[in-house]
Amino acid sequence: MTPTFLRFYQPAPAAPLLMICFPHAGGGASAFRPWSCLFNETEAEVAVVQYPGREDRFSEPFIDAMPLLLEALQQELQPRLKGRRFVLFGHSMGGAVAHELAQRLQQLGIPPEQLIISGRPPPQFHLLDSTIHLGSDQQILDALLRLSADNQALREQPELAELLLPVIRNDYRLIEHYRPQPVQLLSCPIMVLSGENDSELLEQAQAWQSCTTAASEVYRFPGDHFFITSQRAAVVARVKQVLRQLSPSFSEG
Repeated sequence: MTPTFLRFYQPAPAAPLLMICFPHAGGGASAFRPWSCLFNETEAEVAVVQYPGREDRFSEPFIDAMPLLLEALQQELQPRLKGRRFVLFGHSMGGAVAHELAQRLQQLGIPPEQLIISGRPPPQFHLLDSTIHLGSDQQILDALLRLSADNQALREQPELAELLLPVIRNDYRLIEHYRPQPVQLLSCPIMVLSGENDSELLEQAQAWQSCTTAASEVYRFPGDHFFITSQRAAVVARVKQVLRQLSPSFSEG
């Protein structure tokens, strides 16, 4: 079967762990491409999910419903993950996708070793009345600027905005129509990452503990919603520290 979702920029099949990364709304696999260079074969193999309708899947139709996305991901990942120790990492919308998928995989008897949630509140704090996807392009841009001043580039480059706004609108539709089902408690630890100035994840970060029977720890970094880019080195160092606890063969370097 030809992989549809996963991108392996630096394959390392012998690595002790597989870390699958789920990008934010409007994002593509390239958002995590630099991460592949920051882990070696003694640490983790990094795979990044490429949602349809963007980058090298630009010609494919969008998926705008969480159940459809989860079903497609499960079909591709389930056979690949059997017999492999793996970690799920999701940022923003990707955090919701990673958490929902972790529950599905655990029910199938292939639970993750660790769930890493970045910039995403737990299901009980999911907004049910958000309608950003129904707004004008300008209103969507305003919402993006509230998340990060770095999104100013979309205002200054109309050609870029014209290319990306349909993707962003679709993903807002997906996450705003998403209705979390009753939580199935995970058996793996949850690591929660947050920007100190992130309006999307303030006091709610600690509440991820209610989603697992194992430990949940919160780590905060300087920055806004996209701290994982501005603080990439510090975030990766913290992730490595946590993953090292899961695998004796994980590099000490």
